[in-house]
Amino acid sequence: MAGCTPGSSGSQSDHPNGSSYQAGTTTCPQQLQNTHPAAYDPNAQICVYVTPPTSQDPVYNTATAPAGAKPGGANMNELCGRAADVNAALGTADPSTMCQCLMIYGVWVNRPPPSPRQIAQSLISRLNLGKPQIHTNPDAAHHLVVSLPTWLWIDGQTGHQHAADPTGRVTIDARQTVAWSTDEGTGPCSGPGTPYVAGKSDPSAIPDCGWTFRQAGQHTITADATWTVSFSVGGVVQGQLAPTRWTLTQPVLVDEIQTVNNGG
Repeated sequence: MAGCTPGSSGSQSDHPNGSSYQAGTTTCPQQLQNTHPAAYDPNAQICVYVTPPTSQDPVYNTATAPAGAKPGGANMNELCGRAADVNAALGTADPSTMCQCLMIYGVWVNRPPPSPRQIAQSLISRLNLGKPQIHTNPDAAHHLVVSLPTWLWIDGQTGHQHAADPTGRVTIDARQTVAWSTDEGTGPCSGPGTPYVAGKSDPSAIPDCGWTFRQAGQHTITADATWTVSFSVGGVVQGQLAPTRWTLTQPVLVDEIQTVNNGG
């Protein structure tokens, strides 16, 4: 029967015993799952270990096997296909050329466990530190007003966020600062601001994070939002991860309210 010729390219795969190997694949169909039929079925799809084929690239014979495994990748090579085809090919000098099936071959490689820093880095995605948006009151979709305090805030996650790995041993803490400014000067706060809620917020109150424009015309509001992230192991801080930063801008149009004096 026409056989499969092992290729020279490699890709990382998991091995059933929990180790990993760098596998070179053939031009055959996709690898079949290991099955262990209770009774012999010539059409059953099976996988068996074979000795390294003679056509195998020599580089795959140089690996150091982990404890309990044969050296040289001898038990890394699997023949997968119809039971009848696999059985017919076993015992030949190069089973991969005698079987219409898939030949998996490779060498043992070390896969060290992730470091605490790597675990911590993977936790950041749980915090949803996505790009926020600037909001104002009066709404920037409408015109702001000279000498009237404008409320400023950003949406999304704010303040202090925390995440832990499944064991609870590795944790991260993210703290946010926001630097506000306009083209008229630096803003008065370093936080995300307080959202204005129509019907609940006092429109006459001075916002904890806001700006009062002095000149009419086109202006720009800028917010530099930064998440500083530290990670700990067993409750002891180990270091800092790369911060997450967003620079946000919001153009606004500011009007001046004209008053009319009738002399009355």
